[in-house]
Order: sequence, then C-alpha cells, then structure tokens
Amino acid sequence: KPFPKQAAAIMHPSQQKLLGGNAYSGKSLLGSMIASQWLMYPNYRCLILRRTYDDVVATGGIVDYLKRFLLDYDRLGEHTCELNEAKKVFTAPSGAKIYYNYSQRKGDKEKFRGRSYHTIIWDEASESPKENLAFIVRSNRRDENQVQIPLHTYYISNPSLGDGTQYLLKNFVEDTGKYPYFELTFWDNKAINPDEYAQTLENLDPIDRAFQL
Repeated sequence: KPFPKQAAAIMHPSQQKLLGGNAYSGKSLLGSMIASQWLMYPNYRCLILRRTYDDVVATGGIVDYLKRFLLDYDRLGEHTCELNEAKKVFTAPSGAKIYYNYSQRKGDKEKFRGRSYHTIIWDEASESPKENLAFIVRSNRRDENQVQIPLHTYYISNPSLGDGTQYLLKNFVEDTGKYPYFELTFWDNKAINPDEYAQTLENLDPIDRAFQL
C-alpha cells in the first residue's frame, strides 16, 4: 500500500515524472509498485533501467522487490509471474511483461530504438548519460493493438554528481522545468522505522551523512 507521497506520484497525470529523495525513502519500492500496476492487461509492457546490469539486479533495487513480490506463489497462486533471467523479463499469466536492462554508455540507447513500452522506469537516473535519458522517451508509446494504458516515464534519483543530474534539474526541479518533481524522504517511509535509520546515519562521516540526507 503506497504512503501518501507515493500515491500522489502514481496518480499524477504527467507523462514524465521525477521521483527523488534521500536514501531509504521508498523510491525503489515505489518503482516496483509502478511497474506492477497494469499486469492484468495482456499487452502491457514495462521497462526498468539502471546504469549497469549489476545495479539493476542489486539487492534492494526494483528488480529485487519484483522477484520477492511477483514470484511468491504462496501469496499470488495462479497470478504468480515467471522470470526468464536470460532474457531479463518477468511475464504475468495475462501475458503482460516487465523487462529490465541497463544503459551505461551513450551508444546503449540504440538497444531500445523501435521498441515500445507503456511504462519506463529509469532508476538512479542521475548516474546515466543525459543523452540516453532524453532518448528513451521516444520508446514510451503503444502499438496499434495495445490497450489504452496511460504512458509514463519515471526517472528515479538520489542526488549525485553523475552526467544526468543537470538534465533532471533542468527538466524537473528548476522553475523552468516542464515536468513534476516528487520528493520523498525516509521520514515519509512507513515501511521502516525512520528514527532508527536516522540514528544509523549519525554514525557516518559528516559529509557522507549530509549526502544521504
């Protein structure tokens, strides 16, 4: 169940959205909710991206959450999804698919030319090349035979010094930005004990702690 700030981001009608905030704020959990939102529709297609393959399958990331949620037969029964790790795709019983991949170099954007997805989720987007962030939106479309599921591209980011940071600031955060920015903090995350996590951060070097906050 999404907490209010997560729900606000899901329901906002803008096609492009930035979900930002500090560590442990529920961004990856929100990404897994968004990816799973339309799995009952046979033609639904979703793409999850990160900078490297190791990043996209890392513990605590969106794909990790999806493995825990979508492959749990005890909870889902006949609605349990299948995972083909070689092809990097979850497939629901309806036929809906959630793909995951990586985009580290500028040339990697060519992997997605000509492909169509209803939902695109770019996790830790600020770490990736700005050219790729801009290019992927062209794949946020539907084929003629696909149901009218809303089209959305979500960029998820913890602030960083990566190449994509200026692109995200310009288009979402600054006053001239055309698209909405939703800021999450670990104080909003109802899935954790925020006071306990805040105490954990006190053990960090002051610079590291400031970055996490």
